[in-house]
Amino acid sequence: MKKARIPALLLIVIFVSGVFFHASYDSFAEMKVFTPHPKTAYAKKFIALCENQTWYINEIERLLNLEQKSLNNVKGREDFNNIRSLGLTGKGIKGKIPRAIGELSNLESLFMSDNKLGENIPNELFSLQNLSNIDLSNNEYKMNIPGGFGNMPSISKLILRGNQFKGSVPESITENTNITVLDISGNSLSGKIPDKLNNMTGLLYLAISDNPWDEGDLPVFSKLDKLKVLSMWKCNIKGEIKEEICGMTMLKVLDLAENKLEGNIPVKLKKLTNLELLSVGKNRLKGRIPDIFSNMPKLKTIDLNGNKLRGKVPESLKTIKTAHLDNNYLTGENLNSIEKNEKNFCDQQVNEQYYMKAREILLISKTENTNVYALLRNYDTIRNSHAINKLLLDPEDYDTEIINDPEGKVELTRNEEGIYLRAKKDIKSDENIFIEIKIKDNDGSDYSKVRMNITTFIPNPGSSDNPAVSPAKDDKEKIKVLHKAYIDGYPDKSFGGDKNVTREQIAKMVSVALDIDLPEKGNLIKESFSDVKKSRWSVQYVERTKELGWLKGYGNGKFGPENSITRAELAACLVRIMEMKENEFEESGHLNDGKENMRFKDVAEGKWYTDYVLKASGMKLIKGYPDGNFKPENKVTRTEAVLMINRMLGRKPHEESELLKINNPFKDLNLAYFAYLDIIEASVTHEYEFLKQQQKEDK
Repeated sequence: MKKARIPALLLIVIFVSGVFFHASYDSFAEMKVFTPHPKTAYAKKFIALCENQTWYINEIERLLNLEQKSLNNVKGREDFNNIRSLGLTGKGIKGKIPRAIGELSNLESLFMSDNKLGENIPNELFSLQNLSNIDLSNNEYKMNIPGGFGNMPSISKLILRGNQFKGSVPESITENTNITVLDISGNSLSGKIPDKLNNMTGLLYLAISDNPWDEGDLPVFSKLDKLKVLSMWKCNIKGEIKEEICGMTMLKVLDLAENKLEGNIPVKLKKLTNLELLSVGKNRLKGRIPDIFSNMPKLKTIDLNGNKLRGKVPESLKTIKTAHLDNNYLTGENLNSIEKNEKNFCDQQVNEQYYMKAREILLISKTENTNVYALLRNYDTIRNSHAINKLLLDPEDYDTEIINDPEGKVELTRNEEGIYLRAKKDIKSDENIFIEIKIKDNDGSDYSKVRMNITTFIPNPGSSDNPAVSPAKDDKEKIKVLHKAYIDGYPDKSFGGDKNVTREQIAKMVSVALDIDLPEKGNLIKESFSDVKKSRWSVQYVERTKELGWLKGYGNGKFGPENSITRAELAACLVRIMEMKENEFEESGHLNDGKENMRFKDVAEGKWYTDYVLKASGMKLIKGYPDGNFKPENKVTRTEAVLMINRMLGRKPHEESELLKINNPFKDLNLAYFAYLDIIEASVTHEYEFLKQQQKEDK
């Protein structure tokens, strides 16, 4: 049995509008099991027709007892004339509806939802001339929907939701113009959504949601001009929202969520002035949200979540009581005032949002196109990591601009698969030619754009093809240094860039990266921290970095080796290293004096880490977020760690073209990843060759 998905407001709307009939006359009560002893011929016949369904026998006996009657003495159908409603909702009843149901000739309502009924529905049920309300939802029926329902002369409301009915909708039902409520959602109905549903002109409520219908366009039920509720979520509907649906002006509920709808939200939806709930969440809708809601005064709830909507939220949408705009590509101040706004690109961040990120330096070629679209990533502001579930928009949904290229050195092309750059001439990185890519319509949003410094692809350092490096006159002018790997991958051959780094892992990484002497485990005199015993794998690294003052404990005798290190803690560690090894780093030419530091909005005065963060910024070890925050308490990912440690070491992977020739050892890393070169730099020991003259210029 499928779990029904009907928004709470939808039920309220239906009930208030007079469409929803299920007040559920629940007559079933606790009582002793009745053991029949039929005394009349009809009583014996009736008991036989009950087919051993004791629940039915007990309930009919109870209802008869209210009239001082008993099943043992009934003489004919007339004894059941006063039974007009049978309400047995949610009683865990197993079995089936017996043939004896046909003896209740005056029955008008049958409420049997939320039980475990199955097997066949008896033909005797369809013979009841007065039965108008039927609710068999959330049971265990697995056959085709019986056509007998449509032939019942008084049938008005038919709810079969949440079973496993298969096949399609019988023609006898689709030709019935007396039915006002039809709910067949949450079953296993298949094939094309029946066009003949359009013949059910008496319908006020139609729900066909959550069935494995064949993929097809949104059906338009032009004849259903009385319809107030149309529920077609998860119906495998593709294509655009057809404007014809905007002619159904009596609609109070329109639910088209969880389909494959594309294109823009039609402006003509503003014709649905009676609409109280609009749900088109989890589709593929794109473009801007139209400013139409001032024309829809009754709209209380709108669900647009999980689409590809972009741009700024219109002012008129702010008046809607409940708006779900999460998980789109929206931005702007109005979005910030919407409660359900997370997972967008809102710079005025109050919860989890996303921002675009790409390589800072972009190497392109003169001989082949570079697809810069493949380099774009959406990062979340909580974990500052690549969010796999936040896909890119289509290439056409981004604006692109080449900046500071008066000579036209960069050729820009695009198609439905990507955005491509090719160099017409050699480009040095210090020419400051940039490409800026931003989400269309997201004007003014720093979260919605990236800028990359363009330089030409360098296949062979030191060759004549490399405009950034002068060719060596002889081998004596070349210097080789060993860049030692300081981070490992996982046994499954993955790097896990989005995973957090622990404090003991950082202790090892900086120890290995700086090639410091480690004490032998057997020579350790004491354990500085109660949670780092001599037997622990990391004890040498923790003790040495503690001795050097690079990493410190919590002040309670504990180090917290398995705790994820925060951005503030790592910044402090790297600053301490830089200050201790000042002479060495000055010799390498990459120690900043710390005066050109950035002030972060969320780094307040007086915090333990304030000075460290400011110094780290001045030393160019760290970078903040597009909104001007540093997020000192955020956990550091493995990718972030190698970026920061590489900066501390003065390594510049984007200037080491030899890294591109190293075999990628990680199954979850590809060349398009913005930190590809940094990760290879940190994880593969290699020689870095540069010119002595270049070293002098770098100083």
